[in-house]
Amino acid sequence: MKEEIEKAESGDISNFDAINTALRIEQSILEKKCFDFFQSTDKSLNEVLGKLNQETEKHLKIIRQELERLERKAGC
Repeated sequence: MKEEIEKAESGDISNFDAINTALRIEQSILEKKCFDFFQSTDKSLNEVLGKLNQETEKHLKIIRQELERLERKAGC
């Protein structure tokens, strides 16, 4: 992760690679059920965590669409 951050900060990363990295990170968050690690008796907190999970799923869909668009553009 540190290496990816350094690439982004230096500008030494293509749009395709940046989006592909975002895809891998967000897929991993969902696959590993990261938001499930935080359990609480506080209903509000559980709602926020559920919303974070839903929004991550939505964002992952957007990332996939953008990656497909870039692949079509590049003729892959």
